[in-house]
Amino acid sequence: MKNIFSLSTLLLLLLSCERLVDFPQDNSGKIHINAFVAGADSRINVMVSQPLNGTESVTADKIRLILDADGESVTLIRDLDYAASYPGEVSYATDIDFEPGQNLKLIAEAEGLPSVVAHTTIPEKLPVPAIECERMSAHMKKDPELGTDHLVEIFKFRITLDEPVSENSYFAVQIYVRKFHEYTGNVNERVKKYYDSLSEEGYDDIFVNSEMMENPALSSQKVDLIIDYEGGEMKVMTAFQVEDKSVLEIPVKATEKRLLIASYGQNPEDQYEIYECFEYKVKVFRLSAEMYHCFKARYIADNSDAPIHLGFSPVTYTYTNVEGGLGIFGAMSVYESDWKYYEN
Repeated sequence: MKNIFSLSTLLLLLLSCERLVDFPQDNSGKIHINAFVAGADSRINVMVSQPLNGTESVTADKIRLILDADGESVTLIRDLDYAASYPGEVSYATDIDFEPGQNLKLIAEAEGLPSVVAHTTIPEKLPVPAIECERMSAHMKKDPELGTDHLVEIFKFRITLDEPVSENSYFAVQIYVRKFHEYTGNVNERVKKYYDSLSEEGYDDIFVNSEMMENPALSSQKVDLIIDYEGGEMKVMTAFQVEDKSVLEIPVKATEKRLLIASYGQNPEDQYEIYECFEYKVKVFRLSAEMYHCFKARYIADNSDAPIHLGFSPVTYTYTNVEGGLGIFGAMSVYESDWKYYEN
């Protein structure tokens, strides 16, 4: 009898939780904006989302864009050489170097599609930071190759900005690494040319320690986020304060100067050494609030372990500030350092 009562109660609870929701059907598609404004290097990409029923009736090249800065019209030029990331995507660029504090408004409209509008504000310019690099050991938890905890060598870049920490101030950092070769002694020019051809550069891998690995993606906490941006890893973060300055820290996997080949013959003219070396460049971004929320949504979507097919699993969200449509319209200011060799 007790079991029957329990089953009846459970059935009643399940039935009482049921609710039918009618979602509005998208029969024409929506305008999708993907626009990051960064000084003179600004790009606005547009496309049309696939409607629920049928195919889109309007293509992106029919969309009319209107951009203004503090009420002044900004000319947009279509980039016909742009290699689209998605089918049907169209790209526009502007060479205007927007000023900090300018309010931007973007309108996109096309016959047969709902018009969209989005706003963002250009962040303050970044002061020239002081950049330090420290070689240190860090704890890497449960390496899949070794199957054990172990210590690894990392470079920790410390970026100090001459400004106090402020609320809702968001940053991002990317580290570039370039391999080059150093010669001592009498190295043949043909040999130099060969080793110089082996030089390469690219984004460095951000080191993820055990604490980062244990941070849940679905969290309201302000945690450091690592996302893919423009083909490389980017760390999105807030600064911490040291005295009256803002400090950012980012660890990357350490490199090491190493001897590749050497000759130590008796004749001094035949003695030489060739070393493989690495130098670094730091790129710092100050993000608008829209950019931060967009990156956080991307991080959550990429890192949530919750199986999306389960009915009671948490829902991951997609952030958009495009009213009437989809996508993101955000801004950032950028500082890029020169290449620098750190003793490694």
